[in-house]
Amino acid sequence: MDVMIVEPDRAAGNPPAAMPATREECRTRLTTLRDEIAAIKLELAAADLERQARHGRMDRRWYEQRKAALRDKLRRSADLSAHMATLPRRKDTLKDSVIEVVRADYDDDDWQRVLDEAHRRLETREGV
Repeated sequence: MDVMIVEPDRAAGNPPAAMPATREECRTRLTTLRDEIAAIKLELAAADLERQARHGRMDRRWYEQRKAALRDKLRRSADLSAHMATLPRRKDTLKDSVIEVVRADYDDDDWQRVLDEAHRRLETREGV
């Protein structure tokens, strides 16, 4: 018998959640997802212990629904982690802000000299 697995949110007619705009929002959602994943795993483990104690069977439909929910949450967590990796880090945003502030104090030739020196230092650090 084939079991059709449908994502819980999509089955309920809910659209997928929009990805957060900041790393902090991603961290908050990841924390929530990880808590939900842990809760589902704990629920499955408790149900299995109960099944073993009574030498019975687990409700297959319930089990499949919980496993589908677990897979969905794991997929969301992976998607969110991948999205978070594309967002600028605070340090990168700070560097961009510093450049905006300092750039106004230099004409094009002086700015080019600053960039050349920065590239030289970067290459020295990387050993290129």
